[in-house]
Amino acid sequence: MNANTAVMTFRQFLRVVNIRVQVVTLSPICLGILLATASGNRLVGIPSILFALSAALIGMGTTALNSYADFMRGIDNKDFSLEAEKALVHEGVPPGAVLVVAVALFASGSALGLGLCLLIDWWIALVGILGLSVAIFYSAGPFPISRTPLGEVFVGASQGSLLFCVAYLVQGATLDRTVVLLSLPSAVFVALILSVNNSCDRIGDRAGGRRTLSILLGPVGSRVLVPCMGYSGYALALMAVGKLGNGRSTALLCLALGALVCAPLFLKMDKRGYSHATKPANMQAVLSVFLVFTLAMGAAIVVSFA
Repeated sequence: MNANTAVMTFRQFLRVVNIRVQVVTLSPICLGILLATASGNRLVGIPSILFALSAALIGMGTTALNSYADFMRGIDNKDFSLEAEKALVHEGVPPGAVLVVAVALFASGSALGLGLCLLIDWWIALVGILGLSVAIFYSAGPFPISRTPLGEVFVGASQGSLLFCVAYLVQGATLDRTVVLLSLPSAVFVALILSVNNSCDRIGDRAGGRRTLSILLGPVGSRVLVPCMGYSGYALALMAVGKLGNGRSTALLCLALGALVCAPLFLKMDKRGYSHATKPANMQAVLSVFLVFTLAMGAAIVVSFA
């Protein structure tokens, strides 16, 4: 076998797809399903599982392709990429193997998506093509989205709002403006994770020719951006949940408690600062913020229809 496409170990695979952040894909899906069932729609089990698996595989493929592209462009290198998850940089994983993994994950996710089309409707295929296009062009092509200040917009919209709304529709529910509004906090918190990542990678990304939002804002602006995004997400959630059923006061309390729990996590990230050295700790913190939001939003949805 060619050394460039040698098979990686399972542990290296988990690092290449950054498995710890893939829970981000499941959060908007679970919230969309929860909203549909709480509002009276029947839980559609097998299609929901197919959709979640398809989205997870494409999410992992996106991360693998981004790892491959960043390594090949020299953005991920030993000078700046300090975190252990960079298996291409620190463990000598062949880039050809990572590309094969990315293609295989995209193909597997697309196959499950086609199965979902057979069970639900062919409009799913259009959504799948849109999501897959964003996934590929985020990292690939002459002008990848990851090099621009629009990364948060595309990732938040596709991995947050779109997944939330499709998960809701898969249950046989009807989309309306309130549902779209309820999907927006997920978009903001998905984008928040990318903002923390990019803020920590700001120096290396700038050396690699990127012009992300964090680079444009600079070190001070990046530190302000992170908590502003988090609390903007909670503000949107409060506004959206306020339009739901009877348990509004309890639902709003759930979200307020979530925002309160997240406050020390934002403070710790700000105190550490955003750099390659602080990236592992900050990514763990923002994932905790994301988990708290998911639980608070889920609780708010449930009590709104209790």
